[in-house]
Amino acid sequence: MENAKAYPKFHFCPKSGWMNDPNGLMYLNGQYHMFFQYQPFSTEFGNMHWGHASTKDFIHWNHLPIALYPDTDGCIYSGSAAEIQTENGQNQIMAIYAHHGYDPEGTESIHIAFSLDKINFTPYEGNPVIFMPQYKYFRDPYLFQCPNETFWRLAVSTGNMILFLVSEDLIHWNETGRFIRKEDDIVGLWECPQLCRVKYEDTFKWVLIISHGMEAENGGSRTRYFIGSFNGYTFIDETPGSTSKWVDFGPDSYAGAFFRNTEDHPVFIAWMSNWAYAKNIPADGYRGVMSLPVSVSLTKENEFLLSFQPVSNLLKVFSEPQPLPDQQVAALPDAVCLEISAKNGSVAILKDIQGRELLCFGIDSDGYIFLNRSGESARTIPHFEGSFTSSIKNCSDHMCVFIDRNTFELFANGGHSKCSALFFSDSPLILWFQDMKIQKRDYTAISED
Repeated sequence: MENAKAYPKFHFCPKSGWMNDPNGLMYLNGQYHMFFQYQPFSTEFGNMHWGHASTKDFIHWNHLPIALYPDTDGCIYSGSAAEIQTENGQNQIMAIYAHHGYDPEGTESIHIAFSLDKINFTPYEGNPVIFMPQYKYFRDPYLFQCPNETFWRLAVSTGNMILFLVSEDLIHWNETGRFIRKEDDIVGLWECPQLCRVKYEDTFKWVLIISHGMEAENGGSRTRYFIGSFNGYTFIDETPGSTSKWVDFGPDSYAGAFFRNTEDHPVFIAWMSNWAYAKNIPADGYRGVMSLPVSVSLTKENEFLLSFQPVSNLLKVFSEPQPLPDQQVAALPDAVCLEISAKNGSVAILKDIQGRELLCFGIDSDGYIFLNRSGESARTIPHFEGSFTSSIKNCSDHMCVFIDRNTFELFANGGHSKCSALFFSDSPLILWFQDMKIQKRDYTAISED
């Protein structure tokens, strides 16, 4: 499958089948482990498992055996994982996840499973450990701890709020608080909560990530963040009523999650798709791709903002930069990094060899970065067309763009503006650009260090 025409070179994809949300992310003993929502027998969502892969560098991935399988009562939805100790002192991995029932109501409860070898998991015989039938949606448990605590906490999405629970033994759980935003219920189903302490100067702030399905303001699913504190009971948003802060202003970033044990330099990755059309995009034996992993940091001017930058080792797999010619039309390889110097009113159009527009991006006359996916090629997929603009006015002339077969990711404005978008073409790529200076860095296949 790695030789398939559309299979990306430096993004993670399954070898076959359907993939969506990243789950159970963690860094252990020099390896990053990523579990993920997986249907190995079809390129359509359904009857979900947990797939599993690991990497040392986020470029070269080891595809590992399936970690969690459906049982006779239901399938495996999203969750998280952590390393804990057994009663006799052995280290083991505990996965905690939503179990989605096959019954007509799709009843959801929280289950756990254990692994001593990080590969083979055994579900707990006493499952479910949490069942709250008053919630139609009860999913995506995120396991976390506060500093200097020995007990565990859990954030669970319940449709339109996040429920917080606490446990001393990971089996018996009690509710401590709730987080809800009544002023913006229109953003749709709440999913995939994540909490991470991110350092700012000599202190830390808590960051809460929530993904919203189908009704976000960009016309589909989307992921936003809040910055605040955790008071021991619930998350406190310290900018209530403010404009929503989105992880990505593009259409294809969902269910983003942090890798556990990277809190000093948090690493974040997301499913690069959108529920509005995920089932309709082209499939070549597989369907689904993860975004580039990014390092997350906090900045503050008038308010706190997250900054997202590609992990530092990524550019090691690209050649030294070479300037594109000044004639403003250039052929591109299908895996490339573009370092762009741009100004207000600058624009670039990515086309295929037949001249069909795939994507248009740049900086508008008011200084906002934009992406337009409304060319002829986008019209073949229902709900795929759209125009997207960063909510933050640009403060830099530098943009960095990664293209990998059918993925496009843009980083700008010091990492405050991030844009992820799919496009689909079987033809070689052409870039037309105006009022930009561009240096091209080709992807080079190298061995792991």
